[in-house]
Amino acid sequence: MPPLSKWGWASSGHIAVYDQWTLRENAAHAPIYDPAKNICETGKEVTVSANGVTYHISKASGNLTQIMTAQGEFLKSPIRPSFFRAITDADAGFVGLMMGKANRPGYFGKISFSGIGRPSHFAVTTNGVKVVHKLKSGIYQCQYTVFEDGSIGIDCSLQTGKNPPARFGMHTELDAKYHCLTWFGKGPHDTYWGRDSSGIVAVHTADVLDQDEYVRPQEHGNKRDVRWLTLTDNNSSGIRIDCVQTPFSTSVWPYSLQELQRAKHVHDLPDHTQTTLNIDCLQNGLGDCFVPCPERYKILPNTEYRLCIRISAI
Repeated sequence: MPPLSKWGWASSGHIAVYDQWTLRENAAHAPIYDPAKNICETGKEVTVSANGVTYHISKASGNLTQIMTAQGEFLKSPIRPSFFRAITDADAGFVGLMMGKANRPGYFGKISFSGIGRPSHFAVTTNGVKVVHKLKSGIYQCQYTVFEDGSIGIDCSLQTGKNPPARFGMHTELDAKYHCLTWFGKGPHDTYWGRDSSGIVAVHTADVLDQDEYVRPQEHGNKRDVRWLTLTDNNSSGIRIDCVQTPFSTSVWPYSLQELQRAKHVHDLPDHTQTTLNIDCLQNGLGDCFVPCPERYKILPNTEYRLCIRISAI
């Protein structure tokens, strides 16, 4: 055991305080390639192929439903917009918890579970697809662009209305074999808007099952300021996601958002049969059961938010 310091309260070399400063960060930008050529449109979907990778985009939902490579399919469910987080104790508040508010997903929960329906606008572009959805409170738009290297760019935006959601991002489910998460961003512990100064920007690794849990299941596991991540199996095969303009937030769970929201106790959560991947532009910060989250750490009404990422099969 290392010797104690002369003050006797910690071992020699113990870090008491730390901080980081960004000296210079290169601006992330989308790669420039010639447009993909292989686009096929049917009555139900559009498929775009490049460099051995095929992407399926549904006309009924506007979602990216599948990523196909020579190794097979990647997704167990579409990559779709997410506007809801499993309600935290702080979201519900002490009185709300007593009255069952944590069990009421509301409008944004329902459309995050079941989808936002058929887009009001769906158009095939030179090398991808553009979709527009008119929500009950706001407008969601998404542009898919497939590049010659086989990656796909997703540029989505949300114009909030009078009642903004607690979250704006995308999520999907993959096979449980994809359980190895590596990310370049804040960590290794959970970080949230307004509660992230203790996170160190570095390359971190974690297993999907290595998550902080709560007695009453709720939102957890978020990592902020992520520049890139990989979610892979034991053979290092999987997907990579890079930020294009600004860093994003991410979290991974061994169950779905709906399962996390419905569970009343940790023993209600299922075994690891799938991996949920969340990619967020932003979600509200956290308060506590008695003090709500400050307004400066909340998604604002009548404001545009944008998430730009690039997904690659690895």
